[in-house]
Amino acid sequence: MIWCFEWGGEEFAGILVSDTPNETSEWLAQLTHEVERLKIPHSPVVKEPFLTISIGIFSAQVNDLSCINTIYKTADKALYQAKFQGRNQAVIVKPLPRS
Repeated sequence: MIWCFEWGGEEFAGILVSDTPNETSEWLAQLTHEVERLKIPHSPVVKEPFLTISIGIFSAQVNDLSCINTIYKTADKALYQAKFQGRNQAVIVKPLPRS
């Protein structure tokens, strides 16, 4: 299952349910290259000629809905880390192992 929605301005959020989270995370990270390859023209007011994307990915097993807030906050931090690193970046964050 995939849900994708506009989160605000130029930001979008998505929830993807997968049985192979590592492979799915890597696939999502490759989207930066796929979008770049499409060479979608940017608005004339933007200095970059083509559209690029930055992605923050949090991959985790969810056992109950009480952790949705943590998932959101962690994915949001990953997104801003990707933006900080520059255009056209993907950052994947995985939960720390439980002790």
